[in-house]
Amino acid sequence: MNKIDTAHWDRKEHFRFFQDRRRPQVEVTARLDISGAAAWRRGLAERERPRLSDMLYFLAARAANGIREFRTRIVDREPVEFSRVHLGFTYRPAGRDLHANCLAAYSEDFSETVQRISAARQEADQRPTLTPAGAEGQDLLYFSVLPGLAFSSLSNPWGDPWVDSVPRIIFGKVVETVRGVQEIPVSVEALHSLVDGVHIERFLAAMAGLAASPGATFS
Repeated sequence: MNKIDTAHWDRKEHFRFFQDRRRPQVEVTARLDISGAAAWRRGLAERERPRLSDMLYFLAARAANGIREFRTRIVDREPVEFSRVHLGFTYRPAGRDLHANCLAAYSEDFSETVQRISAARQEADQRPTLTPAGAEGQDLLYFSVLPGLAFSSLSNPWGDPWVDSVPRIIFGKVVETVRGVQEIPVSVEALHSLVDGVHIERFLAAMAGLAASPGATFS
């Protein structure tokens, strides 16, 4: 984590302007083409197929880690840049209707990230909680999946934006278009003081590029 020198920060004015708003979040919902990633997954033996949610989390984490603004947070009321951000995600433990929150460290190796996600789920099955150790950290991305809902817009609860600065990324139901393209709605919500629409555009484009090259992305 590196503290940003706000005196020479090109976002200084934007940061103060939006952070002083009552609701400083910006939200974009778009459709993501995951046809390539879905086809790659179908081509695997059933016992080797990763969860689609794990693939989506990895796509988003890899894309976000490549964009400075998606690694920028607020700590002790000052902007900081993390060298890497990790995964926080919802999970419904076995036998429960209510979800738990899980954490997993991000690795650029997909299989390693999947192992960490699986371990976090197993921990939640045994000890479900909304506040796992480390959940107070800002070096995270918050994920969730609504597999039965092809939403067109979505927003999330937030705390004090001077304390809670983690972007929220929600995935919806996979829908096949009349052209046979498999798309999924993605809601991206972040503090506008740290992230602009152009950065969300770059994030979604990076995700699309990674999904279109599944062999290189997930192998």
